[in-house]
Amino acid sequence: MIKIIGVRPSSDEGQVLAVYVTAVPEKGKANAALLKMLAKRWGIPKTSLSIRAGSKDRHKTIFVNSLDADILVRIQKSIE
Repeated sequence: MIKIIGVRPSSDEGQVLAVYVTAVPEKGKANAALLKMLAKRWGIPKTSLSIRAGSKDRHKTIFVNSLDADILVRIQKSIE
């Protein structure tokens, strides 16, 4: 199960998206499940997302390729 919890303050980056993931963190299964869920939720291809930093950490930086205003609106709506 993966669930977007919301936006939380971060001391170094302003705000971060908090996501709850129950997938097993072995061989990238949790990372793959996270990217799949975000792509589906935001209506973008899974190939448009990648983990830029933190692939083996609980804090990750997700990169959205070809980010446009429409995608930004969908991301914002998904976390409100």
